[in-house]
Amino acid sequence: RIADPFVATWFGLVHPLLDALERGGAGPLVAREVVPRLGRLLPSAVEPVVRDLLAGPAWRDLVPFEAATAGRAWTATSEFDVVLLDEARRRAFVGEIKWSRGPVGAELLDDLRRRVSADPILGTLESTVAIVSRSGFSGRRRPGPEERLIDVSSLRW
Repeated sequence: RIADPFVATWFGLVHPLLDALERGGAGPLVAREVVPRLGRLLPSAVEPVVRDLLAGPAWRDLVPFEAATAGRAWTATSEFDVVLLDEARRRAFVGEIKWSRGPVGAELLDDLRRRVSADPILGTLESTVAIVSRSGFSGRRRPGPEERLIDVSSLRW
């Protein structure tokens, strides 16, 4: 896995098609080969930006504490796109980023809460869970006091 989004995009999109791109006719090639691959590459480029926004002053009102660390987390059984921890390592903000074109189900909060509770480390912390969506939410599920449904399209930058 390549950490840098620019380099990952180049190796994921340009490098495999380099010969064809150099011969010209990029328009049909982009439509046929590049656009379908963007859906897989774009979320990994968006995740660090969302983490930085949540950890910094831009979206400060969404996180109930000042974040001392921010990153991804994964174990043998779980993976989390966003994990922010406070200085004392007693509180966590755990989020999943859904970058689809359509609304995502608000009930994803229940699954995220279950996975955080089952995690051997995060399960011991006071946690706020969040689903971050590019395109809003569907369903009637309302977030509780330690839950967030974050619709990126409705936030001020």
